[in-house]
This record gives sequence, structure tokens and C-alpha cells, in this order.
Amino acid sequence: METTSSDKGLNGSILVRDASVEDISDVLVVEASGYDFPWSEAIFRDCFKDSYTFLVLLCDDRIVAYAIISDIVGEAHLLNICVHRDFNRRGLGAHLLHEVIKRARTQKCYSILLEVRESNLAAKLMYEKFGFSMIGVRKNYYPAADGREDALMYQLDVPDLSVDEQV
Repeated sequence: METTSSDKGLNGSILVRDASVEDISDVLVVEASGYDFPWSEAIFRDCFKDSYTFLVLLCDDRIVAYAIISDIVGEAHLLNICVHRDFNRRGLGAHLLHEVIKRARTQKCYSILLEVRESNLAAKLMYEKFGFSMIGVRKNYYPAADGREDALMYQLDVPDLSVDEQV
């Protein structure tokens, strides 16, 4: 489903659209800026399969964020969401998460699941602001500089009302 949403912000335009294979090199730059243990190009290429939604967020025509969602039998799993470190704390993650929730609703998903590093306070606060609830812990889920780090599992029941009315 090729849809876009746009807005004005950051002294320029913001656009969310479906990713294309041609976007992978830019997505890899965003990924490397955001994670000490980034996904490989091969993993991103696998995310163009039918059961995935791969979104990119552009500021002034530059890809600065992305999100990848897997839809399995009405349940959306937010596999990865990342904003380039130079664009953090500007509301872009929230803008992209808002679009993820809208997409999940359009795809008739009843819930969204995700994992987040226990140490990622900013992300946890954002998810909680959007109504996600912590539902569990995956022990030693993420690689970390000093070994492994737990993942907190969050879930959001996808509302029947439009996200615009909820957020």
C-alpha cells in the first residue's frame, strides 16, 4: 500500500512514505547512527516481503528515520524504529510512530507489539505516551558492550478511533 503523509516542521517538510530498495543505503546510515549493533543490509532487504511494512521519514528530502512492521494474523510487530542521532529530540520518532499506528489500524491489526532496550528511557517514555503498556521482559535479548541487555516488551491495543483523535 503506497501512501504518504506529510507535515511541515523543523523549518522544512516532513514526509513519511513506503521505503524502496533504493533507500537501503540511506537507511543503513540512519541505522549506524542509532545503534551500536546495527542490522545488516541483508536484513533490511528481507523487509521488502509481503508481510512487512517498511516506512521512511524524510526531512527536506533526506531520509532521517525509518520503521519496519511485520503483520502476522492481525498482530503488528514493530521490529525496528530509528531516528538518525542528528535529528533526535525533535518529535520525529513520535511522528513516525503515529504513522505506524495508523498503518496498523488500516491493516486491521488488533495490537502492536515491540521490544525496547531496558536502558532506552526516551523510547520507553514515547511508547508509554502513545498508550503502550509493558507486558513482559525478554532476558538477555539484545547484544550490549558488556554482554547482553534485557528487552522490555510493550503492547498497544489498536484503537477503533482514528489515531488523530487519540493522540
